[in-house]
Parts: sequence; C-alpha cells; structure tokens
Amino acid sequence: MTRVALACSEPLRRRMAGIGIRYAEMAGALTRAGLEVVLLTAGESADAEALNLPVSDVRPLLRRGHKHWADCSAIVVQGRAATPLLAAAGSRPVVVDLYDPWLVENLHYWSSLRYRAYRSDVKAWKKQMARGDLFLASCEQQRLYYLGMLTAMGRVDPPAISADPDLQHLVITAPFGLPGELPAHRSVLAEKTSTARILFGCLYDWLDPWPLLHALEARTDEAWELLFVATPNEASTPQAQLQRVREWCRHRGWWGEKVRLIEWVAAARRFDLFRDVDVMVVADRPGLEARLGLRTRVLEAAAAGCPIVVTDGGATAELVRNYELGSVVAPADSEAVARAIDASLGGEAGQRQAGAQRLRHELRWDSVLDPLIRFLHEPADHGRRRSTKWRFRARSAGAIEEG
Repeated sequence: MTRVALACSEPLRRRMAGIGIRYAEMAGALTRAGLEVVLLTAGESADAEALNLPVSDVRPLLRRGHKHWADCSAIVVQGRAATPLLAAAGSRPVVVDLYDPWLVENLHYWSSLRYRAYRSDVKAWKKQMARGDLFLASCEQQRLYYLGMLTAMGRVDPPAISADPDLQHLVITAPFGLPGELPAHRSVLAEKTSTARILFGCLYDWLDPWPLLHALEARTDEAWELLFVATPNEASTPQAQLQRVREWCRHRGWWGEKVRLIEWVAAARRFDLFRDVDVMVVADRPGLEARLGLRTRVLEAAAAGCPIVVTDGGATAELVRNYELGSVVAPADSEAVARAIDASLGGEAGQRQAGAQRLRHELRWDSVLDPLIRFLHEPADHGRRRSTKWRFRARSAGAIEEG
C-alpha cells in the first residue's frame, strides 16, 4: 500500500483553522481511496483519537524532521513551514498545495511583518515551484496565476505544452470540499430571538468590514447583532484590522452589545454556527487577494443553507452567482450591502437550498480530490513526473537555459 505524508503548516486541534480542517478531510479522502496516510502537523502534538482524525499516524512537522516521513513514498506540502521538507524529498513525488495563497495574503501584513517576511515568503514559494511535481489550486483564477509563475521559472516548457496543452499534468483545481450530508444541527450560540444575526467572520487585514459597518450605522431599526470571530492563530496573525474595528464600534457604544467577538468554533461544530445566524457578509477590497481567494467560510456557509452577501470580483463572487447562494454587491457600496441584507432576511430559501444541495454534491471531498488521489496511486502513469522537469530551468532574471 502506498504511504503518503500530508504536511500541514497549521496545528491540528479542536479549534482548527481552515487549513487544518482541509488536511484532516484530505487524510480521510485519501484513506478511503486505499492510501496509507501520515499526517505531519505544526505546533503542538495532535491526539488523533481525541480529535476524531481519520488516521492514527500523526507526527510532528519539524524543520529538519525528514526522519518522520522517511517511510513515505510521496509527500503533499502546504505553507511556508513545510518548505524545509523539500530538500530531503529525494526522488519522491512532491505535491505542493497552493489552495491558500499565503504569500499574497501576507502582503497585506507588510506594515507589521516588513520586508524580511516578504523575502522569506518569496524564497519559499520559489523553492516549492521549482521542486513540485503537481500543484493544487482552489479555482481557475489561481490556476492561471500559478501557471504564470511556473512559466517564468521555466517549468512550462515545449515538451510540456506538446504533451498537455492545458497543463493539467502540472496544476489542477482542488478546492475546499464539503461533506455530502451535514451533521445534525446543535446550536453553538444562545437561543435565537427576533434580532437578526449577521456573521462576518475573522477580521483579516485583506477583508473590508467597513461597508457593512456603515450599512448597519444607517439602519433605523435596532434589531440586529453583528458577530466577528477571533482567529485561532492569534500569535501568528496581525490584529490591526480587529483593533480598528473595535475602536470604531466602542466609539458608538456597540462593542460588546450590538457587535460581539466570539471564539473560533470547534471544527466539528463549524456548520452549526452558519445555521445559527441569519446572513453572512464577506466583503473585500478590490485587489489580487480578492481575485485569487476562494473563501472557505463561503463554501461551508452555503452548504449549511446560510444566505450570503459577497463583494464582486474573483472566484468567491462567481461561486455565489453560479450556485445562486445569495447576493453579489459592488465593493465599498454600503447601500448595496444594506439592500442585500434586507433581501436575504426576507428572501425565499428554496432557490438557495437547491444551490446548496448542488454545491454539496459537486464539491464532495472524494470528488474534488480525485485527481490528486489518481496521481498519488500512480504518478508516473499520469505523466506528471516528466523526465524534462529539470531540463529547462530559470538560471537568472529572464534567462532560461536547457540543461
């Protein structure tokens, strides 16, 4: 049986963030497909049984810890923390999971992280792009972005185009998946009242909560409550956006009353939160991150049947439109946000539920990961590990040499 290492750069714990959930679910899908899985986790040691992880073999992700996956025949890596593993990969197939465009996200933390973090991120991405045999993207926008980077590095070469003009052997879409059936609903919030509950989620610095806040400021009724969610990775996530929003709301007497910061919900209960609220708003500023990001929270809220309001531009807005999951509004348009919230609160749920059912069917974990599973079973048979991998490579700025 093929043994595969899944190297996740975020901790696997009860209150897992999206990447941790992705790797726990990925482990389950690969195991069901007949692969033996070893989970490598950053941070504290994970108790597979206590967390109900689908594998029993969970090992620490260490900077020089290749001995922890030396018995594996392939490795899937994600995030900067997994980059050091590449040096010891040898001839093993390497899959680089770029679902989360963390370099682009971290550009929004420049004022906190400065150039040192940027240079480190670029160096890590270049190493991953040079070494990977297969790359995972969340959507077509990401896929084209990564193909552009690979082209600049000499990885998109004449033999590759001749064999596979669409380059599906190199970069595939593998979005965040969904369960076919959701667990029974158990509320995580206080008993529901007539007050409309609006969920925004985490206040990452690349998001734009201000159109929503201004829309609520203009409301004449007081029967609403806005929920933000505290990040589970506070130590590694700059909090500038949260601080600005907290001060703005305190000035209006809202913080702790009409606007609350709630804890990150345990992974096993994440769908319950979306079923406890009346509408979710995910607002972006126009920009590269908004174009490339496919919001995990939008996928899971949609699967739970929660009405969604998103700003236009990028993969997330396309998803909401295509599956008729809610409203798409122009960026920075607080009046449009207000109208969309009203429409969601008073709208017909039938069409949205049909879209959610179709979404759950088409984005089942086993389905979205099928190309990855086929690669891991027989990488050579699918032409992904070509003999020309090192033949063309970027030597210096703009210079590509045949080696």
